Order: sequence, then C-alpha cells, then structure tokens
Amino acid sequence: MESRNRSRRPKGPRRRSLRAFALVLLAVFLVGVMGLAPSFAEAGQPERPGAKKRLIAGFGSPELITPRYRPNIYEFAGVEDEVWNEPITDIRFQGNRRVESEAMLLELDSNIGELVTREKLARDLKALWALGFFEDVYVQGELTSAGAVLTFVVVERPTIRKIIVEGNAKVKLDDINEILDIQGNSVLDLGKVKGNVEKIQALYTENGFFLAEVDYAVRPVDDQPGKVDVVFVINEAEEVIVRSITFVGNSAISDDELRKAMLTRVGGYMTIISKKSGGVFNREAFVADYSNLRAYYADKGYFDADFEDVELALSPDRRFVHLTIAVTEGPEYEIGAVSARELTRAGEDALLPPGLLAESIDPVLAPGDVASAGKLQLIQQDLERRYKDKGYAYVNVVPNYQQDREKLLLYVDYQIDKGPLVYIERVNIFGNDRTADKVIRREIVLREGDLYSESGKEATRLRVLRLGYFEDVQVSTSRGSADDRIVVNVEVAEKLTGTFQIGAGFSTIENFVLQAQIQYDNFLGRGTTVTLVAQLSSLRRLFNFSYTTRYFLDSNWWFIFNVFNTQNVYTDFTRASTGFSVSWGYPIPKIRGLTAFVGYNLEYVQVQLGAVGALGGIFAPGAQSAVPEQALINNLFANGITSAITARLVYDTRDNVLFPTSGMYHQIAGKFASRYFGSENEYNRYTLDTRFYVPVIKTDRPFRAWVVFRTNFQIGFIHSPTRSGVPVYERYFPGGIYGDGSIRGYNLRSLGPRILVQGSPDPSSTLSAFVIGGNLLTALNLELEFMLVPPANIKGVLFADFGNAFNTEKQFCSEPNPDQLPKADPCVPFSFEDLRVSLGFGFRWQSPIGPLRFEWGIPLDRNEGTDLLSSEDPVVFEFNVGTGF
Repeated sequence: MESRNRSRRPKGPRRRSLRAFALVLLAVFLVGVMGLAPSFAEAGQPERPGAKKRLIAGFGSPELITPRYRPNIYEFAGVEDEVWNEPITDIRFQGNRRVESEAMLLELDSNIGELVTREKLARDLKALWALGFFEDVYVQGELTSAGAVLTFVVVERPTIRKIIVEGNAKVKLDDINEILDIQGNSVLDLGKVKGNVEKIQALYTENGFFLAEVDYAVRPVDDQPGKVDVVFVINEAEEVIVRSITFVGNSAISDDELRKAMLTRVGGYMTIISKKSGGVFNREAFVADYSNLRAYYADKGYFDADFEDVELALSPDRRFVHLTIAVTEGPEYEIGAVSARELTRAGEDALLPPGLLAESIDPVLAPGDVASAGKLQLIQQDLERRYKDKGYAYVNVVPNYQQDREKLLLYVDYQIDKGPLVYIERVNIFGNDRTADKVIRREIVLREGDLYSESGKEATRLRVLRLGYFEDVQVSTSRGSADDRIVVNVEVAEKLTGTFQIGAGFSTIENFVLQAQIQYDNFLGRGTTVTLVAQLSSLRRLFNFSYTTRYFLDSNWWFIFNVFNTQNVYTDFTRASTGFSVSWGYPIPKIRGLTAFVGYNLEYVQVQLGAVGALGGIFAPGAQSAVPEQALINNLFANGITSAITARLVYDTRDNVLFPTSGMYHQIAGKFASRYFGSENEYNRYTLDTRFYVPVIKTDRPFRAWVVFRTNFQIGFIHSPTRSGVPVYERYFPGGIYGDGSIRGYNLRSLGPRILVQGSPDPSSTLSAFVIGGNLLTALNLELEFMLVPPANIKGVLFADFGNAFNTEKQFCSEPNPDQLPKADPCVPFSFEDLRVSLGFGFRWQSPIGPLRFEWGIPLDRNEGTDLLSSEDPVVFEFNVGTGF
C-alpha cells in the first residue's frame, strides 16, 4: 500500500499540468475560430440587417478551402446549438447562373419544416457535388425568429468557349480533332481534359513521336465571365529513328532473321526523307513485335521462348534510338504425334473419318518434324475448311497441346465439334454508294437459302475485287436468327472509276505524243465500261469508242462494241483503217473463268507505200520510196474492205486485270475474213496467247507481292487462200515494245522476213531489203518484277525475250540467202536458230499520268551488218506510257 501511495504522488502535479496545457490550447483554438469568422462572412454574401448569421462549421468558402483539401463533410465540430435541430423555414441557393434552383432543390434531402441535422446536410452536399456542375459547394445557416434558413452556396464550373491546339506541325489538326471527345459550350471537366491529353499523346506515339510532350491549360476569357478556353499545348520534339536492333541471348536464330519478323525496322537515309520508308520508332508496333517474335520462335519449334523488357538507348541529340532485346530461347520441340477426331453424339456417325482427316495432317507434319506453330495453324485451318465447305459454318476445332519437356516432344490432338448444318439467311451489301446492288450481287457465289461454304466466301471476295471498281472488299459473317442460319456481309470501299485525261509527252518510240481519254469503268454504277480515246504521235493516230458490259441486259452475256479510226506507221508503209467490231461472250458452265466469244469485224483498210521521213510518220510522212510496179509488192498493198467473223476462248484467273500478281490468262482466237462475208481482203488468223503470274514473295500490302514472276507465250499464224498471199499490213512485225510479240532490245518492227526489191525501175539498180513481216509469229517473254519503292509504286524488272516472225508462203522465197539476210530470210519457215534473244532491265512507275516504262534491252545475237542490212544497236532504250502483259 505504501509503495502504491508513493508511486501515485508524483502523478498528481503532472495531471494538473496536463489539464492546464489542454485548457490553454482550447483557448487558443477558440480565439482563432472567432478571428476567422469575420473573414468567412466576407467571403460569402453581405450580412442582412436583422439577421443573425452563423456558419455551419466544416464548410468554408472556396477562396479559403479548395475541394481537394475540404474537411470531412460528416464532421461538424463547434456547431452552435441554436442552428442545429431548428426547423427549416427557407432554403436558398446562391452562385448558380446556369443550373436552375428548382433543379437543385429536387436533389436535396432537407425540406422546409424539417429539422437541421448533420446526416441530411451531408447527403445534400454530396448530391449537389454529384451533379458535376460545380467547383465548390458549401452551406450557410442563419437563425431567424421564424427558424433556420439554409443557403447552399455554389461556384459553377466554367463553360468551354473553344478548344485550341498549339504546337502541332507534324500531326494534322484534323487528325487531332478526330480523337477529341470534348466540345465547345460544354461544362469544363478536368478529368475529360486530362483524358484527351492522353489521347493526343497516344496519337503522337503512333506517328513515331514517342518523345512528344502534351499538356493543357485553362484560360479564362476576359470579357466573358464563366467562359474559358481549353488549350492543348504540344511539344512535338522529333521523330525518333531506329538506328539499330540488337538481340542478346539468341543462338538458334540470327539477329537478321529476328529483325525480319518485326514490324519495327532499322531506319536508313530514306527514313529521314519520308517516314513511309520505315525506321520510325512506333511504340505500339514495337509492343506488337513481342508477339511477332514469340510466334516466330514458336514456328521454329521454340515454344518456351521469352523476351525481357527492351533497353532503349537514345543518341545524344535524341533523334535516334538503339534497341536491345534479351532473349531466352528455351529448347526446340519436335512432333510426337498429331491426330484429329470428330466428336459425335450417341448414335451419330462421323462426317469425316480419321483417314480423311489425316489428309489435312500427313502432308504437313509427321512425327520427328520440328514442331512448327505455323504449320499446326495451317492444319487447323484446313480442318475447319473441310467442314465449312460442307455447310458446317460454326465448326469448332480445338487443338489440345501436350509438351513432354523431358523428351522435348509435342503431342497435338484436334477435337472437332462440327455443330449444325448452316444455311445462308441473308446477304448484305455495304459501302456501295454509287454502284448498284445487282452489280455486286451477281458476283456473289453464296446465295440465300444455300448451304454455307468457306470456299464460296473467298471466291465471292475475289470475284467482287476483280471487278476493279473497289479499293477493298471484305466478306464477313454473323449469326442469323437461329443456330442453323448465317448472314453474309459484303463490305466494299469504292474508288473513283471515272477518269478524264488530257496531256502531252515524249517517248523514245513515238517521239511527241498527244493523248485525251475519257473512261468510266463503272458507268452510272451499272458495271459497264465506256471509253473514248484520242491519241496522236509520230507512229500512230487513234480514235476509238468502246462499250463493254459483262452482263448484257442483266443476262450472263458479255457485250463489246468498238468504233475506231486508226493510222499506224511501219518501216516501209503506213496503214489506215476505219470500222467497227462487235462481239458477244458467254461463260462456260462449271468452269469458272472460262468464257467463249463470237463476233464480227468490219473495216476499210488503206495502205500507203513509203518510208518514214526525218520527223516521221503522221507529222511528216517523209520521202516516198520509188518502188517499181512489181506484182510481188503491189499485190501486198491492196486496199479494200475486211469483213471477218471472230471467235475466241478465254480462260482468266488473274487477281487484277491491269496489274496482276497471281493467276493465269489463256486465249485461243480465230479471225476469218472471207469473200463469203463480203470481204475484199481474204485471210484466216489463229492466235494462242498464254500467260502465267506467280507471286514469289507475297505481302498483305495493297500491291500484294514484293516479287512476281511473269511469263507470256504467243503463237500466231495467218494464211490466205488467194495466190497473192496475206496482205502485208496483216502480217507480223516484231521488234520493240509495240512490235508483235514485244521482243525488246531491237528497234521498232525491225525483225522478221525481208525480200529483195529493186530500188528503181532500172533493171541495173541495186537491190534493197524490204520488210514484209512474217505470217508465223513465236514469242516468249520472261519477267521478274520486284517492288522498289512502295510509297511511290516504283518497280524494277529483269526480262528475257525470245522470238521472231517467219514466212511460210512460197511466193516470197525465190532463193535462200541466209548470209545477207541473217535471221530474216523468207525461205526459212521456222528455225530455233533464227529466234532472236535479248536480256534487259527496267523500271516501272505507276505515275499520276499513267503507268510509265523505262526499259533497256540488250540483244544477245546482235546483227553486225551485211551488204543489205545495217548493224543493230548494242543497247536499245525504250520509254513509253502503258502497261505490260
């Protein structure tokens, strides 16, 4: 007890001293509150006479207490009893200009006649804050003789007058406006403003400016209270160019192979000029590269490959970045076994037995092969296609993977749930603002009510795209009104199909060229082509009107009509013709791409004997040759009417008519001009034209292939039942781009048989070699075309040409003369030794004025010259406007 008493004695004075200290603090606090009260009153409304104003503690004016530092609205320390628990006689609102008081009153929990309580006032303030229209909200309470008067004081958020973007130069203002989701005359929401800052930042990142900085400012409008301008301030910095990409930890796959699998590219000199050349750092593309690299490793059998975060090292001037990626490759897996089985229900037979499913597996992968994720994906797609082509559009093929990490084997089992048979409920067409629905619908293979087919879906896209009226065609599907119904959606992006061109140019072949052309490939949106062309150069004159439709009167018949007037200058004569042609075609059933044509051609042909002058051809006919009246020559130049029946069979699977990269084109044609048809010129012409297009390196980009191998093989034969033979203007004259067979490396129409004629009526005059052309043509063109500059659509080409024209008509062979007429002797009906051969290279540019060709041909069997023939040029350059085969 004593010990306890002794222990308590020291604490008595301490307790009294603590109480005294607490009283002093309370006094200081009360003095401070009383000193601040007048300031709060000044911040509010002026005090009304006769009114006793009290501030409800815990809610200060916005000038002194900002919203983020506002005390807890559930605490009301120091509230006088005369305000609390008094009946409310009036509720007022102050500071609101745009928000109506009635609307605010509906949000309150407190009502007139009720008592002032902490709980209700807390809910009132929270409800007004939730409206989102105010920067600050607080309440004032005053006690009158009638009761308590509550005044809710608000500070409204300003209204946005306009949105300003400053500092953008390399990203268009329109592109920025497209991503903004705030508008003028809306209430300022700083959360939305900050969200738009992030959107602009992301836009700059997508464009390679990942060092760009974006901030915002809110500027009050001086003469408009309550109005502000939202300003986005951009510091674009520079586009960062990737200088190097280095991998660390890789041994199975080289750095070069991995870099090829990435979207991010190392920039070169072209990157500084144009970012389209590649090499600009793009954060989103680089993030996608992680997935691309994992997929590339998985395709090589490395399913455990992983990558650490990249190291980015900026150059001192912050214009270039060096990327270093750490790789953990893991082991390489091989195939243990691959199987597929169809899940069937009780009493149900499998649609495709395991042996048939194995046809999708065995040619692709076998046990012991490298476990390629890409090949496994191909197997899955082929299994899906087999079922979808039989109408099971909703088939579900699920691969089950099992990894044996000890033996490094991968086992895959595809489980197939075919689902129900699915029928096409509806085919929708979108995006065709100018093109009639029927133009697209008649190319669609899938029809309402038919069983679904995946191959039909792909064929639909190809057929619609081959029309040439659309930039892009996408065919998608969506579920129909029932589980056995599907909706096919065809979405097209139309392009301009009407063109008007007028211009002048220069060609090494034709010299000065004038051209005007009006062409509508989709005339009035009806799928017809109307063309009006006028061309004038030193070698030809052409006026042509043509009308082509693939569905004449909404039938399956082709209809082609041409009216023309032409004049072409050859080496020793000029040919002019006026006439028309008409033909009909019909697709052969069950053989897609095969069409048979039959037609009629009527023209009046005039021939002028003479050589080309210094300026040449139409602009300056030149001196006329003094050729004696020999039957051999005169019979060749007979004027007259050609009335002919034409027939041809065409097989065309090209992916694009003008610029094909895949597919083939074959044509067998005949033209029969006979006196029984009213023709004065009689002959029969037979033509075989076959072309192949093989994409060596494909791409998903619009040009479809980086490298394309192209072949064109032609055989032409013409004969006449008359003794005079085939008219010279209907014979074949190879040589150059415009020559028959397009055998480059030689001057225009300089190849083929020649006959010896006297230079004058004098029997002692010297003989000259007169080009009569051949009635048999053989030509083979091989090309390797490769893309050089995709943004400018500039391509390079390497080519090899083989061919010549030969004569089989005996009246032109008096005596063989191979020494003086090498590879031009009319007595040689055909010889492989007489085929001309050339190699060359060139560039092709799809320019705004049309396709331009710059090609250099080098003859490998160059004629050094004889007494009758001049020597051939070692290199022949040709520049021309037009497409190849």
